[in-house]
Amino acid sequence: MGKRGGRMTHLCPNAAEKRCPVSQSRAMVGKRESSGGVGAFGVDEDIGPYECLDVRSNLESCGGCVPEGEIVGEDGGRDCTAIEHVSSVKCADGQCLVRACRQGYKVSDDRSSCVKASEHKHRGSGVGAHGGGYDF
Repeated sequence: MGKRGGRMTHLCPNAAEKRCPVSQSRAMVGKRESSGGVGAFGVDEDIGPYECLDVRSNLESCGGCVPEGEIVGEDGGRDCTAIEHVSSVKCADGQCLVRACRQGYKVSDDRSSCVKASEHKHRGSGVGAHGGGYDF
């Protein structure tokens, strides 16, 4: 546990997790859903209610905390599920990795987004019926 001003601060039970601020109502729902009323939620004097998330693999807070209803967080976190035209995505090591895109789009070279597929593609070019994709 960390100290702040002589008092102990609340930390997440798993060292790989990060405290991400949440609304009071989200924290209350989370506490009711977790076993015994305790778990990955808490309240800190400085940040208020929080949820412990593994930002290395969380789809909605990948790489950092993303507030509910937002696409990008102040700390650089990204909601992978909000990437336009994506049909399959994962968060790996804090980075959104697009696996496949909707028809008419393909995975970008850096695998961070979907880009419009070229109209000059020919059959057998390696792009499937659902757009470009990666296996991992």
